[in-house]
Amino acid sequence: MAAMVAPHQMQSAAFRALSLASGACWIIAYALIIRRGLLDLTYGMPIVAVCVNISWEFIFAFLIPHDPPQRYVNAGWFLLDLFILGQLLLFWRSDFPALEGRIYYPFVVLSLLASFGLIYTITLELADCGAYSAFGQNYLMSVLSLFMLFHRNCPLGQSVYIALSKMAGTALASLAAYLFAPLAQRSAVLQYLVVTILFFDLSYVAAVWYIGRKEGVPVWRRL
Repeated sequence: MAAMVAPHQMQSAAFRALSLASGACWIIAYALIIRRGLLDLTYGMPIVAVCVNISWEFIFAFLIPHDPPQRYVNAGWFLLDLFILGQLLLFWRSDFPALEGRIYYPFVVLSLLASFGLIYTITLELADCGAYSAFGQNYLMSVLSLFMLFHRNCPLGQSVYIALSKMAGTALASLAAYLFAPLAQRSAVLQYLVVTILFFDLSYVAAVWYIGRKEGVPVWRRL
């Protein structure tokens, strides 16, 4: 059967398969973040990461939509991120007990607006299909998640499975881009981001495991 399929069709099918697998891993990560947040009464994604994620997903699901099925994946991510944003608005005092709501809520709104404006202008100026902003925000999330863990010094709102799902989703997206997207093959910036994100994702997995064990948490039974 493979001999009857044109090479470009096989490449297209492989790209879609990798992209959908990446999307599924991210959906699992988001669902686990929501679940963990509800159980721990906190939020599991750093504030700025939520703002850039939800902005990117809105832009590339509704304003400058990707081709299906990626458009539908983006829309699904956006809906899940709305839940995560809701947790961030409900449970923020677990991290900032001394901060007043009249300061916190405007900051979140301004961060959302700034994130949306940044991603939208990058997209227009670079004629970018979302690659630079996607890997840029992924880098941000990887670093900020690690520092959120260090700030809390416990796996509150986080788990090894969240970290592994995020890492798998990014790794599959990186593989799809490198194999089938000419931009990723020639862009030193994207290649640098891929390697850097992988380093911080591995560090995050190790840190969640280490801090969880130190706190006496059964890390492999904690979803």
